[in-house]
Amino acid sequence: MTKDDNDFEIVESVIRLARAFNRPVIAEGVETIEHARMLVELGCIFAQGYGISRPLPPDKLIKWIEEWQKNAIWTSFEL
Repeated sequence: MTKDDNDFEIVESVIRLARAFNRPVIAEGVETIEHARMLVELGCIFAQGYGISRPLPPDKLIKWIEEWQKNAIWTSFEL
C-alpha cells in the first residue's frame, strides 16, 4: 500500500466500509513505521505485524511491553 496506489485504495475502501458499519479494523502485516502512519491517518488504529513485534515466547512479553511503552514513535501519530 505504500508503493501501489491500487493497494492503497483497497485498504482505504476496507477501512471506510468498516467505519460505515461501525466495525473495528485490525490491520495485519504492518511491516514498517510508514505502514503504521498511513493506517492511522486512514483511521485504522489497531494493527499487528513484524513492524510491531516478531512472535515472542511468553517469558519475553513483560519486557516487550515495557519497551513498547517507551517507544514514543508509535504513540506520536495523531488520531
